[in-house]
Amino acid sequence: MAEAWRGRLAGRAVVLTREQAIDEGWFGPVARRNAGRIGDLVVAMGPRGAIEDSRTSKPILLQLLGMHGSVTRDEVAVPLLHRPAESD
Repeated sequence: MAEAWRGRLAGRAVVLTREQAIDEGWFGPVARRNAGRIGDLVVAMGPRGAIEDSRTSKPILLQLLGMHGSVTRDEVAVPLLHRPAESD
């Protein structure tokens, strides 16, 4: 299944199996008991594409200017603000 998706999306997406994504640390540490919550495949589109399920998506989604969750610079270059907890 992963090879079919890789062939279809060649050059436009990164396609990993669940095990590959876990091994590469895409989700940080994942307890094996939670691994099944990740899909069989993880597909991260490039800047000009999206994957939607036409059986469940609503027409308004097709009009959105952007979607989240990919590996483009705009998605991964999010600043982190950290404020230490106050002690009593």
